[in-house]
Amino acid sequence: MKRLILITLLAAISFAAGAKNNIKLKIEGPEDSYNMIKVCNQTNFVDFDVTVYALTERDGKLVVANGLGNFKLEDRDDTDSAKAKVRFGQWIGVSLPDGMENVQAVVTYLDLPVFDIIVITLTESSAVDVGEEF
Repeated sequence: MKRLILITLLAAISFAAGAKNNIKLKIEGPEDSYNMIKVCNQTNFVDFDVTVYALTERDGKLVVANGLGNFKLEDRDDTDSAKAKVRFGQWIGVSLPDGMENVQAVVTYLDLPVFDIIVITLTESSAVDVGEEF
């Protein structure tokens, strides 16, 4: 029994050590709903995958409801897109690979004749924080 508890504890610790960087975003654009997500890489990281999830609130926490798409970004200025149904006011989560802790996501919105697009631009954190005394 002690061995089982020890193995479970070690598995939980190793899982936590491999946790990914997750970014939560609330969709607040001008449209009632969106039918496409586009992810743009404006970082110096290359050849990585990003997964975007729909989040739902459960017991005061945001949890994954379902996946909205997997995005492959190969180089700086690379983009990838996927069709996805997202509503105004909905929370989405962006899951980044290990080692990308200094990455931020900036959300913009595009209104085209056929597509209403959520554009998630990944950028690296600046050395100076906004509001910091300069």
